[in-house]
Amino acid sequence: MIFINKRIFESPSTITKMVEQIVLQGMLEESNFKINQHPITLTEDQIDWINEFIYPSNKIVHLKGDRQSGRTSVGIGMVLASALFQDRSTSMVLADSFQMSQYHQRKTLDYLRTFCEAFSLPMLITRTNRQELTFVNGSRIFFRQKSDHVLHGLSLTNLFFDFDRTPTIESISDELMACALPSISRSGKLIVSLGV
Repeated sequence: MIFINKRIFESPSTITKMVEQIVLQGMLEESNFKINQHPITLTEDQIDWINEFIYPSNKIVHLKGDRQSGRTSVGIGMVLASALFQDRSTSMVLADSFQMSQYHQRKTLDYLRTFCEAFSLPMLITRTNRQELTFVNGSRIFFRQKSDHVLHGLSLTNLFFDFDRTPTIESISDELMACALPSISRSGKLIVSLGV
């Protein structure tokens, strides 16, 4: 079994340095990360987004890009990485509609399945339902439809806004934004992907 040093994901190093550290630990020797026989590569925008996410002082990570630029995939990856490598983290993924929130949950489960297969790990989930995943380390990810009251009384590690029908941060309702930042822990992130 391969054990992952959690400190790799807490450092302000660049994504390139992080990958180098993972390779040095021998994690990739047994696992050749390929999907459909093509190696996984990240665009410069995606690398910038990940660097923004792992840099400790950034509170808001804005995933700017055109359609099909990987905004949703990278945002889901950030939330999933937190759930896997930060014990007892609590994240929420908010979408425009119930159907999109279900799409996000399926995408998260697909990524988790790929991760577990690559490292020969069990599935790492203790409970799943239509709006939540609970992990063996106590972490949780909630999947919800956007509403002004969805964040009331919550304390979150990360919050991912994936709103395709919302073109700017200014067009998010005042009430939702007023609850967003206070609900995130000191070391947590607000990840925002908006329509273009």
